Amino acid sequence: MKNITIVGGCFTDQHNIDKEKLYHQTLKRKLLNNNNIDVVINIIRYERFAKCLEKILRSHKNKPIDLLLFHLRTEPVMRLSKLYYIYLDDKGNVNHSLNLPFFNLVNPEKYDLLITDRRIAPMDSSVAEETRLHHYLREMNYLAGYLIGNRKFSLKKYFELLMSIYLFCRENKMKLLIIGPVSRPHTFFENKLSDYLHHFFSQRLQKTKIPYIDCLGYYDKHDNYLFFENGIHVSKAGHDRIADMIFDRICVLDLLN
Repeated sequence: MKNITIVGGCFTDQHNIDKEKLYHQTLKRKLLNNNNIDVVINIIRYERFAKCLEKILRSHKNKPIDLLLFHLRTEPVMRLSKLYYIYLDDKGNVNHSLNLPFFNLVNPEKYDLLITDRRIAPMDSSVAEETRLHHYLREMNYLAGYLIGNRKFSLKKYFELLMSIYLFCRENKMKLLIIGPVSRPHTFFENKLSDYLHHFFSQRLQKTKIPYIDCLGYYDKHDNYLFFENGIHVSKAGHDRIADMIFDRICVLDLLN
């Protein structure tokens, strides 16, 4: 039995998709039914860059990893890109701070317990209720952070993390597959950031020959919309599409050999 470990965010255990229809469960069935490869799926959640590699090391020590799927995400970049940040500290208290990475003030990297938008109910897959003013202020918050260099700092930290993961995989003879960011139609800034992350990393990864999957887009080949109406959560069609892309890349590159 092969061990596929997935490092990602809420996409890996999305609450408004039946567990058996999540992309990694579909992938597991396709590998067994089409290639007679039985796999166990392990999930590592990451919301920040700090401690991410440490989580992978600990998981590999407990159960050696055959294939590591690493999801590039906009969320950690967005948190560091903001100028104004609201977060929960280790005691559960709500705090407010500025993000000033170049002055070593980076609370998004210090605390994992985050509140990004209290207006969105955690189990609500319908259109997120948001006032026009709140939407505008959030976009301006991202823009202000971008103008003072927060996104540049975030991308540097992200690339450093990715290279450290790549070196770890190479040293341990472990296969690595990078899953590119999905589109984010909910907000203009985040959607543009997904496009930017795709181009930023895909170009750099070509030099290392690390396999990479481009997940951008709004519709599959059958014109099914890849998101729920809120533009945040990926629909079943979106999960099926990514499962197919990962399966094809594993087969073509023989990543589980």
